[in-house]
Amino acid sequence: MLAIGLSCAYLARTMRGFFRNVSPVRAVRDLRQQFVRPQPYRWRFMALSAAATASIFLVFTGQHFSAMPKPLKVIYFPTLAPGRSDAEIEQGNIAATKAQKAKDAETAQDRTIVRDRYKAMGDFFGMDTQHYIQEGDQERAAKKAAQDKRNEAILQQHLQRDPGQPPEGQ
Repeated sequence: MLAIGLSCAYLARTMRGFFRNVSPVRAVRDLRQQFVRPQPYRWRFMALSAAATASIFLVFTGQHFSAMPKPLKVIYFPTLAPGRSDAEIEQGNIAATKAQKAKDAETAQDRTIVRDRYKAMGDFFGMDTQHYIQEGDQERAAKKAAQDKRNEAILQQHLQRDPGQPPEGQ
């Protein structure tokens, strides 16, 4: 406990000394002095640094991420009409499937845009982006193959069962 108290006291003394030497007025005066001094490439360097800063901010402000996940939306299923026909049920299933596929396509498009932006940043800074793109494509293909395999196993399990029998484990 004593060591923590001593280290805090040392840190407080050190930081107090640091902030004693920092002065905003002196910083502005130094900046003005450097800015007024004639240098042959001053405007070019200023333009280049402003463009680099602006491009980084533009790239990252285009992405839409939120810090907190959206709150869950609870959907209560309405009571289904007792006299629904098979055609009405099928239409409802088709509409739900189309809506889900549209949502998946939009998500895929957003992810593609983000990947393209990261590729552009990597190319700009001279990174080997092709290696990372291939790695990501392989990971996505492996995940899709695993999901397809799980779906096929579930389908085969349900196709082999007699429709009149209850599911296994019941």
